[in-house]
Amino acid sequence: MPALYGVTTFEDCMVMSERYFLSLLFIELVFFLINDDCVLDALFPSVLGGTCAIPGAFGCGKTVISQALSKYFNSDTVVYVGCGERGNEMAEVRRITIAEYFRDMGYNVSMMADSTSRWAEALREISGRLAEMPADSGYPAYLAARLASFYERAGKVKCLGGPERNGSVTIVGAVSPPGGDFSDPVTSATLSIVQVRQQGAPLNYIDYWLKLAQRKHFPSVNWLISYSKYSTALESFYDKFDSDFIEIRTKAREVLQREDDLNEIVQLLNKSFSLQLVGKDALAETDKITLETAKLLREDYLAQNAFTPYDKFCPFYKSVWMMRNIIHFYNLPNQIIKMHDDALLSQK
Repeated sequence: MPALYGVTTFEDCMVMSERYFLSLLFIELVFFLINDDCVLDALFPSVLGGTCAIPGAFGCGKTVISQALSKYFNSDTVVYVGCGERGNEMAEVRRITIAEYFRDMGYNVSMMADSTSRWAEALREISGRLAEMPADSGYPAYLAARLASFYERAGKVKCLGGPERNGSVTIVGAVSPPGGDFSDPVTSATLSIVQVRQQGAPLNYIDYWLKLAQRKHFPSVNWLISYSKYSTALESFYDKFDSDFIEIRTKAREVLQREDDLNEIVQLLNKSFSLQLVGKDALAETDKITLETAKLLREDYLAQNAFTPYDKFCPFYKSVWMMRNIIHFYNLPNQIIKMHDDALLSQK
């Protein structure tokens, strides 16, 4: 008589350590993580199997952008973790195991952790109850190691077993520093992981600016200090999609940075001439063009209105052409001014 084997839907698996896989694969350029959001897709891109941190003060829209990412990422499965204030110290560890479970099935999984600060606070409370030696702000000394072990479980892998299949886990972690102070141990430890993960899977860092949120500018992404180390790796993808995009994006970033410098100059002039408001009229014509172009980038490109059908989604090709038109608007008057200056020099 043949032996009987029970078949159940229950599976024993490790929670505190990463699930086994055959090999870690290089993140291919075709796995571009698209969200139909101009500022994320064009300026700060991520990839399937990468890591992304979203630090910002309360009320900046981190949860909203995390929900938008979970709805519109081009991934197969989403694992969303909403960490409470206390008591959920194991939430992310359990959910990342679930994400790896779906990854082993051959899916591209995105995991949203909102937020890692709550998890770290619970870790601090448990550490205090265990009478462990506290470090900065009362957090345990192994806080950075725990965060690193969490983010390093992202990646694209070749799964065990058959049929042959590949899967990936993308981690997007929100960080809520108290009062928007980025010197908070959780935030600084998360940013230090950027250097640790530089060669393996660089971390995409998006800063949410409270001032932008107060101005009703959404998504409130600070374009001056945010960065993505995937941009260089995606250059070949951009060249195939549009050979001029990298140059256009570089020019757009220069315009935004130049606007910030000019605003500081205008403020200094106003302080120096306290009896008379100098303002932007004291700037050169090329600087006025820079300010006007930066205004177009800020208000018409980087900001999106989710309540309109034409601005709710922005496919990548539309993002590229919008940026192209804005930079074309910037180049034309500068060329005319240069021609005028050259003509004056030739007359002299």
